[in-house]
Amino acid sequence: MPQAILKVETLTKHFGGIHAVDDVTFDVQRGSITSLIGPNGAGKTTVFNVATGLYEKTSGVIRFEPDGDGSVDLTERVFDPLHATLVSGASAGLGLIALMIPSARRKLYYRARTPDSLTRLGIARTFQNIRLFSDLSVLDNVKVGLHGRVRSNAVDAALTSPRHRREEREIEDAAMRYLEFVGLEDRATEAASDLPYGDQRQLEIARALATRPSLLLLDEPGAGMNPTETNELIELIERTRDTGVTVFLIEHDMRLVMDVSDRIIVLDHGRKIAEGSPAEVRDNPEVIAAYLGIADEDTADAPA
Repeated sequence: MPQAILKVETLTKHFGGIHAVDDVTFDVQRGSITSLIGPNGAGKTTVFNVATGLYEKTSGVIRFEPDGDGSVDLTERVFDPLHATLVSGASAGLGLIALMIPSARRKLYYRARTPDSLTRLGIARTFQNIRLFSDLSVLDNVKVGLHGRVRSNAVDAALTSPRHRREEREIEDAAMRYLEFVGLEDRATEAASDLPYGDQRQLEIARALATRPSLLLLDEPGAGMNPTETNELIELIERTRDTGVTVFLIEHDMRLVMDVSDRIIVLDHGRKIAEGSPAEVRDNPEVIAAYLGIADEDTADAPA
């Protein structure tokens, strides 16, 4: 039986009186392609942002199980030794008071997980808006994703030590392999900003894959693509899954979602209204109503 790599349990996120995500529970199975869909404002990106530390939860848990032997609560605040040291050093009295008051201790000494810590756990993501280093080359953009796992330090770089030179050669070779994987090896020396829109999306995925994730979160990867680019994206997502990376994506292009997904979760106004195979979701009356704006059968039949 497939194991879940991501478990979202009664997740809730409020922004003041707005319930962006409300008591949502679902699993993402290891080795699958799972889509999170829903109308605009349904809470999809909020789920991603809570999972990746950009937002703090109101309540609930998101558990990540990279190897099946143990889970990590992605929503749990973790001790930040650097910040704790700075606070204590700035004011010994304040530090002592903070240690005695749980709420102050949590606020001053604990932080949401940082993007680099999530990368080390094995999670990578892309965003709705492309976030490339536009002035860097295509190759250098992918190398950025690989530098998080190097062993050489700033001193090695300054002295161009043998270890640094060796790792730089290894990084360049690996970056080229990721470019070959997404079909951009012939454009390695071009500036990222010179790529067509669809290729920039592919490059962003290549950079995310370069961090060697076990879970890849894609936020509307097909946005703005023409049909040819969408077909290429579908093939890339399937190839990525076939390498052993679990793919969890948000998408509005229903053809892409239906073609590529093993399972689909549907949100509407922050709540989960459906979950199942593409065929089950496509024929679900609540899903149809959410996308067509029909509240119920009586509303549909009401006179204008």
